[in-house]
Amino acid sequence: MSIDLGELGASSPVSAPGRPPAGLPRRSSAGFAAVLLLVALLAVGSAPPPRAASEVVVPVVAWHQIHVVGDLLVVGSDDPRDGGSSELAAYRWPGGDPLWRVPSPVWIDRMGVGSSAGTLLLVGFPAEATATEPLSAVTIGLDPAHGGVRWRAAGHLSGLTAAGAVLVDSGNEGRWVRAAVDPRSGDPLWSWPLDPAAQHIHEYGDGLRVRSWTLATPDGRVEVRDPETGRLLHSGDLPLPSDVTMGIWGELLLADDGRGRLDAYGLSDLAHRWRMTGLGRRVPWFDVSACRTDRCYVDDGGRLHALDARTGRVLWSTDQGVLLWDGGDRLLLSAGRDSWVDGQVAVVAVDARTGEPLGELGRWSPLMPQNGEAGRPLGVRQLAGDRTLVVALDGDPTLPQTLAVLDESLGDCARHGSAVSCLRRGGSRVLVPVALS
Repeated sequence: MSIDLGELGASSPVSAPGRPPAGLPRRSSAGFAAVLLLVALLAVGSAPPPRAASEVVVPVVAWHQIHVVGDLLVVGSDDPRDGGSSELAAYRWPGGDPLWRVPSPVWIDRMGVGSSAGTLLLVGFPAEATATEPLSAVTIGLDPAHGGVRWRAAGHLSGLTAAGAVLVDSGNEGRWVRAAVDPRSGDPLWSWPLDPAAQHIHEYGDGLRVRSWTLATPDGRVEVRDPETGRLLHSGDLPLPSDVTMGIWGELLLADDGRGRLDAYGLSDLAHRWRMTGLGRRVPWFDVSACRTDRCYVDDGGRLHALDARTGRVLWSTDQGVLLWDGGDRLLLSAGRDSWVDGQVAVVAVDARTGEPLGELGRWSPLMPQNGEAGRPLGVRQLAGDRTLVVALDGDPTLPQTLAVLDESLGDCARHGSAVSCLRRGGSRVLVPVALS
């Protein structure tokens, strides 16, 4: 079933909060079912037939944004023509039933969307903001039932605490503040002044939830703070170069000096754990693709190395390709570093303990979960007749699982949480729901 959501633009009527637009026409694509199923089975082998999934068609243009947040499909438009205005529309997800359409309270071109405690979170910039003025951001809490504004907070959304409080950063070169606000009312819960020169290092999990928060100043002062309360847990002076790149992976704080050295410090005490040097580095900075309690995966631009997270000892190395997805006991790698062609790459599954290949999954455009979000590793491939095949790559290491076949689709696909969208002729996009696990 396909659902046309109607045009978003300056000429579209805007409904007042609480008054959704009239129902939109539905059209059936059942006539293609047999052909699509046959194509899917030929492309993926003996994979089981895909379950019927509702498709939602969104007529968008390049400056529109699409977000799937819980049970809402949120579409933001920013009309660049003189006199144009930004709009925000919400539809039920999955399904596509229209809920509301309102003028957007922020500049959609830089919009981000999230949710907490029954509040839709919107972060953006006023029209006069520029790339050199990032602190002019505003975070807004909307009522998901009708799109009305519940509260506004000056600053940029940095994440959520485990309890759901909204973390907002604001300030200027002389003063920087992190504040936590109640997601329902916008009332302040706590705030702390911060060094404006400090580098903020976060580890995210479960979407916007901040698991760990560390600050490092150019002179090597490091502070580990409680992301729930902002309070200082412990601090120390580390021998860090001024141009260090840092990241948090599990219980480790990793510091890359840009000259071939990677140091690991424990987050619990900032004690030095190990140092890695001497690998065949071919890029200015290491790519720490993933790090768990027992293993870290570090790419030096020529080879992928699995390290013991406790000692830094190299467990195994491969020049097979770059890490695409870490599934715990199984990894997905690109089959060769030069195997990317037209956005597609040959995918191989390997044993995470040994690096030994488990099977080849074919060529796909990978759509992987990002920034700690939940979801399965997906691949898409263009088929004949303007159709796109969507598969999951975390099952049988030699046989992808077919999830959907989108008709009237030209590829150029993107991931939106529990949805995949692909381009259609005329500039619209078709979305299909995908299971997160």
